[in-house]
Amino acid sequence: MECGNLLRRSVCLLIFSGVVGLLSSLLLSPWALGAACCAAGSSSRNLMTEFNRWEFRLSHRFSTVVAEQFGQGPVLFWDDERQLQEHLLTPSVSFFIAPDWQGGVSWDLVSRQAAFVGGGSESSGLAPGDLNLFLAYEWLYPSPPQVWQPQVFLSYTQGLPTGRGLYQSQSPGVTDVTGGEQWTSRLGVHLFKSLYRFRYSLESHWGWSWPQSAGELQLLSRQELALTLGLLRLTAGERSWSYGVSWTALFKEGRGLGEGREPQRAPAELVYELSPYVLWTPEGDWTVTMSYGDQSIFGPVRNSQLSRRVSLAISRALPI
Repeated sequence: MECGNLLRRSVCLLIFSGVVGLLSSLLLSPWALGAACCAAGSSSRNLMTEFNRWEFRLSHRFSTVVAEQFGQGPVLFWDDERQLQEHLLTPSVSFFIAPDWQGGVSWDLVSRQAAFVGGGSESSGLAPGDLNLFLAYEWLYPSPPQVWQPQVFLSYTQGLPTGRGLYQSQSPGVTDVTGGEQWTSRLGVHLFKSLYRFRYSLESHWGWSWPQSAGELQLLSRQELALTLGLLRLTAGERSWSYGVSWTALFKEGRGLGEGREPQRAPAELVYELSPYVLWTPEGDWTVTMSYGDQSIFGPVRNSQLSRRVSLAISRALPI
């Protein structure tokens, strides 16, 4: 009962934060026009916040599971004998569609390795993951800039299950899993504000997966809520360095199965991540982003594997 109350409070917190951010943008300014384009440190990797026509981005993330928590038990950290690691390579492109509108597409390429207690290991080569299509509208752009008016985007992301899902896996260590196995949709709100050499961000999304058949199984719809807070210290000019940090809370409804009888659903998941990052601008249109993420710092977490990750991304923007 205590776990259920905690999850309900967490969901209410995520909803409340997103609603507050949305209402604040309405109250701070009237409608404004602006062109969209490039967000470093954004929870949406395709979102552009500057005036660019295109942005090309290539990112690599290496993550490893370090702990897990299930049921009413404590967080258990893995020893060196047990490992689950993942390499994620993601090329993506974002592009200007019309004033205030932008789109994007990204495709994950995934490789996983696992080691088991008592010996033994397995790995998979780089294989296609899920394809994501992205659409965003710049809802609010303060022009001329006002002290307290944020820049606000509304976004929609459609995920296509082009990778291999969990229930399609043929390996004991599920190293051949590269995707989520279900069509997914996500609505997002993104607020940005630059003030006194700092850039503040508040981003929230609500996502859901569509019912899907997996052989003889019927995968039920699954919802998720997320909130990301970010802070970036800005530095002007070429060959400049900027430093930032973000904090994310993610709640996911448990996986559900229906097999012609009473539907069954796993417990809900709750996890937090702290992520410091560094931006380097070697030239005006190029940006290099290096980040570290850790899900084992904040709690309480529920029914999740906790990972640590390092990421490197290189992007090139083409101004309008």
